[in-house]
Amino acid sequence: MKKTRTANLHHLYHEPLPENLKLTPKVEVDNVHQRQTTDVYEHALTITA
Repeated sequence: MKKTRTANLHHLYHEPLPENLKLTPKVEVDNVHQRQTTDVYEHALTITA
């Protein structure tokens, strides 16, 4: 199992956010939250704080 360093939304809910991660929306093709990417990041920050 290799660990990917990409911003995977599924991992953001379970892992702490990297310090160098900026809240710029990175929209991926398979991302179901494309139109609310920033909100997902903020929500992840809220529930992991």
